[in-house]
Amino acid sequence: MISTDINRAEFNGDASATAFVFRTSGGTDIPVKDVSHIKVYVGAVLKTLTTHYTVGFVGTTATITFTVGNVPPSGTANILFIRDVPFTQDTDLANNSQLDAESLESQLDLMVNQSQQINDNTSRNLRFSDTLTAVNATETHSTLNVTSALRANKSLKFDATGNLAVTTIDTDKAEDYILEAKSYATQTPAVVNHYSAGVASPQTNVYSSLEHAVGSPPDGSAKEWATTDTVAVTGSLYSAKQYAANAALSETSSNCPCDGVGGKLGGIKEK
Repeated sequence: MISTDINRAEFNGDASATAFVFRTSGGTDIPVKDVSHIKVYVGAVLKTLTTHYTVGFVGTTATITFTVGNVPPSGTANILFIRDVPFTQDTDLANNSQLDAESLESQLDLMVNQSQQINDNTSRNLRFSDTLTAVNATETHSTLNVTSALRANKSLKFDATGNLAVTTIDTDKAEDYILEAKSYATQTPAVVNHYSAGVASPQTNVYSSLEHAVGSPPDGSAKEWATTDTVAVTGSLYSAKQYAANAALSETSSNCPCDGVGGKLGGIKEK
């Protein structure tokens, strides 16, 4: 047993334990009045009475026994038993009838179980701390006043005044937006992808920042425009490095009085 409270018990499986007593970690039985008042989950999967387990009673102490082939394997970390009492009244008291103490006690026990169940459920709800002042934790703050149509595919948030609200962004598309942003930033060598429900479809002639920086898009990357030697980057256009080299060569040629074949003209002395 790893943790319990008054309305539920949690266990770990070791492949050999078949029977579990419904009680707190301190050894106090969690009283149950009927086999239908227990829900059994293994690995967050609801199990079926008789098919996967049986329930036996000694007084109000319940023992849950897994059937053959359904014993939780070793390493199962969340075997969960929950007391789930229906909110019904089982005892009717008529005027001038003889009061049956056992029936009355049974109904009172059921009411206590129901109260414990409600307490267990509400203790797991998102709620404001008791230490918050009234101005910081009001009914308005915790009441969602948004229609189902406007809530569809949105997520909860607190607005600028601290009231419960919903986002304007379709949360189902958030993953698509992230994948597209990544594609626009890093996709290589293919074109950027558009995403819908996580499925990629290539766009036409749209390339990522990475591809434009160091790749080979049709019109040349920043790296190509900066460093390509000799050959044109596209068409008859060359890189900045090549234009600089050509300019330097032109400058050298213009400062050299040559005979057209690389030799110096006769009669001109160098200084």
